[in-house]
Amino acid sequence: MNYYPVFEFAFVCGRYEHAHLGHNVIFEKALQLSKKTYIGVGSAQESGTLRNPFSIGTRIEVIKEMYPNIPKERLIIDGIADMSNELNTSTSWGTYLKNHIIEKFGKFPDLILYGDEGERSKWFKAEDMANTYTLTVPRDIVPISATETRGFLLLDDENSWRKNTPETIHHLYEKLQYELMSVSIYKEIHDKVLKNEIMDMDGFMKIYNIYANEDKLKKIKELKQLQK
Repeated sequence: MNYYPVFEFAFVCGRYEHAHLGHNVIFEKALQLSKKTYIGVGSAQESGTLRNPFSIGTRIEVIKEMYPNIPKERLIIDGIADMSNELNTSTSWGTYLKNHIIEKFGKFPDLILYGDEGERSKWFKAEDMANTYTLTVPRDIVPISATETRGFLLLDDENSWRKNTPETIHHLYEKLQYELMSVSIYKEIHDKVLKNEIMDMDGFMKIYNIYANEDKLKKIKELKQLQK
């Protein structure tokens, strides 16, 4: 990777369950443009669930393995717990993030990179971004999602998984598959996909989306209770 740093300090944030080639595009852009990059791994308090099956240690390990030759002074990766739950994407979450970053580094980044999920660009108040540039990196450059990478693990489709993940993490396939399939809700999904005899991505996504809709409704309800 060639480096042409324009910025002192870049920030990227996501759950990374688990990181794949689409995330890699964002990470590499941050590393190319900045002298130091901080990757905040969100929902750090949660594991063993539908949306966040992997432990925070595993999620961080995957990203570190993607960049084995980047000095730790240039690439900092650690967990950030949710303020309430992952659906809270208001400016109060942005303030929480800003305070976390300043406490850790003593300053706010001069570059923040997002995927093209619209809600992320609304995290911060305008005044918080007065001296910070933002860069949106289109996700369709590499059209893969973390949900799909988990689907490949569940379906034991190692070839497809490898095509959509950096070569430097390919040795983690068995570890990631084992951790995913140790989560009870993924065992349930696997059994239902198997029962339906549609052991492909369409079959996985059909069952997964049923669980995902239920999970979203539950978290919306929790968030409304917290906001009362």
